Amino acid sequence: MQPLRLAVLLSGSGRTLDNLLERITSGHLAATIELVVSSREDVRGVRIAEAAGIPVSVVSPHEGLPWRISATRSSTRARGVLPIWW
Repeated sequence: MQPLRLAVLLSGSGRTLDNLLERITSGHLAATIELVVSSREDVRGVRIAEAAGIPVSVVSPHEGLPWRISATRSSTRARGVLPIWW
C-alpha cells in the first residue's frame, strides 16, 4: 500500500505535527507530509516543518481559508488534509 500523502493544518506549537513525524519516522504510520498550512508564521509548528524540509504555507484564517488551502494543496502531491487546529 502506498503511504498517505498529507497536508497538515496547524496554528500553534506543532505538537501533533511532531507526533506525526515521529510515527512516520519510526514506521508506525505509512504517510508522508507534503505540506503544512499555518494560520501564523511565528509558531513552533512552522519551525518543525521547516526543519523537516516540509513546505509551509501561511494563510490568514479570515481571507478565504478553504479556497487557499485547496489551491495550496493542489500545488503539492497531498491527497488529504489533516486539520490540527480545530
